[in-house]
Amino acid sequence: MPQPREDDETTPAPAEKKKKKQRKDATPDQGERQLAGGVVMTTVRPGAADGPPAKRLARIKMRYAGRLASTGQQFDAGTISFKLDGGEVIRGWDVGCAGMRVGEQRKLKIPPKMGYGKRGAPPDIPPNATLLFDVERLR
Repeated sequence: MPQPREDDETTPAPAEKKKKKQRKDATPDQGERQLAGGVVMTTVRPGAADGPPAKRLARIKMRYAGRLASTGQQFDAGTISFKLDGGEVIRGWDVGCAGMRVGEQRKLKIPPKMGYGKRGAPPDIPPNATLLFDVERLR
């Protein structure tokens, strides 16, 4: 049986090893992340690095716009202040806004079970609707 040579594909060249190390040290991708309950979060813009992240039961203020995933129809927009994980907003918001810093912007995709579920929120949100939110932490 032939032995692999040093330049064989099974043995990475020194340059390839260096690339892997560079990837490991690079800033993590800010692409989509799946969170608890099936909420999908995408960081659009990071917040203030020196600011504290939103923690459980902290009162935070958010700017938002909400749309139906099925049609793209906007059903609500504005600002809201709420206690994180305090049951004041839909569960998808508690999960999707956790850890946000002031100035951070995220896109949230919230499945029905983490939103308004089987009942919906008539007349604007039908039953079993997946919701899309653009959110920004103001304070």
